[in-house]
Amino acid sequence: MNAMNANASPELAPQTPQTATTPREGFFINRNFSLLWLGQTGSIFGDFVFNTTLVVWIAATIARGQAWAPLAVSGVFIAASIPPILVAPLAGALVDRMNKRAAMLGAFATSLLATLALIPATGLLRVDALIRIPLSATWTLGAIYCAVALLAICTQFSAPASLALVGALVREPTRPRAMGFLQGSSSLGMLIGPAIAAPLFLTFGPLWALLIDAASFAIAFATLAAVRLHAPAVAEAGKQARGNLGQEMREGVVFLLRSRTLRVLALVTAVALLGAGALDALDVFFATHNLHTPLSLYGLLSTALGVGLIAGVALAGGLAQRVGLTRTIWLSTIAIGALVIVYARLDSFGAAAVALFFMGAPLAALQVAGGPLLLRETPERLVGRVSSLLTPLATVATLAGAALAGYVDSTLLRDFSARILGMTFGPVDTIFCMAGALILASGVYAMIGLRGADAHSAASSGHEDDAG
Repeated sequence: MNAMNANASPELAPQTPQTATTPREGFFINRNFSLLWLGQTGSIFGDFVFNTTLVVWIAATIARGQAWAPLAVSGVFIAASIPPILVAPLAGALVDRMNKRAAMLGAFATSLLATLALIPATGLLRVDALIRIPLSATWTLGAIYCAVALLAICTQFSAPASLALVGALVREPTRPRAMGFLQGSSSLGMLIGPAIAAPLFLTFGPLWALLIDAASFAIAFATLAAVRLHAPAVAEAGKQARGNLGQEMREGVVFLLRSRTLRVLALVTAVALLGAGALDALDVFFATHNLHTPLSLYGLLSTALGVGLIAGVALAGGLAQRVGLTRTIWLSTIAIGALVIVYARLDSFGAAAVALFFMGAPLAALQVAGGPLLLRETPERLVGRVSSLLTPLATVATLAGAALAGYVDSTLLRDFSARILGMTFGPVDTIFCMAGALILASGVYAMIGLRGADAHSAASSGHEDDAG
């Protein structure tokens, strides 16, 4: 870490070789991180089951046969996307003021209560029969959207606090491996959660999905409560005067803009996700029209990507430690851009599944390296604010990419067809090629902008060790 502040939570006070001993590391790094990882894994799994169930529940039951059913389903994604844009910067500033474990415990407890409250609010527990007021589809959808928005707000507190805890519990050389474990949990959740959510819904209804998600928050709360954190010897830590929230939020923005590494990381993230948003919006049309894939097999493309992510996680931590964090980021971004262009030119389901599998490895490496790089470049007292600035940036870029791709496909390139160098180009594959080129260009920019950052950081760390 670069710098510390007395305002930081007592649990996150710096430990140097002169003041604390480093715990022996095992496969899961150490006891505290293992507990954090276990709780996060349960929460991620519950979230995937919950989110998939909501979509199926609305489409198959609440809005079944209605012309507004697609709009009702899209409301779930809107409710989940707005809070990161509006709340994340404020949440990051508040998290920097708070005890990080307490922030996560509060977020998990609130998420647990919000999930349980959805059961009577949607009529799954027959409260409506007791008060003799039938629940309309509008009321049920409103309750779902409110719960989704509240859960998204809780995530804006738990995510930066979790990143800060990883920085406190795991030594810098081991952080890529720690992020690899967390990314592996997310990939497994993406594979297993949606796969069991639909059968679970069809067999038992939505109640069990809500109970599973609530149980996952309870597990996350219990495991985090068992983490042992060591308070610093300085009794006055955390008692220094604070400025107002506006000043603290501006401090995070100023630091991000003045840090060359973080500034490049933010720009690369925005540009790459602008391209990724196009893929999210149009991939189902690409699969059915270009790959000639029936809708029943469309989900298997996500499965191929998920398997690739899991395989990539096993390699990403070692790669980041071997070649450096910044090199891992630009190499991975360039590889993703090139593979998206290859994917855009395919015309068979099997080849596309293989391409997505191989795309999983650089995606995993990119996600494994990003968190440790942010922790390395950001003073501990600013981790919440800086990481929370990247969240709305990523959300806006993804939504903008999806909206732009949908507009271009339905208007500018609606009847587009061209043949170049013996290859035929249609609307969707042309947009995908542009998206891949955009991602590739952001990787080249990262290669130039982050040049020497790892070496500079290593030199700075060496000077600090000598001074110590």
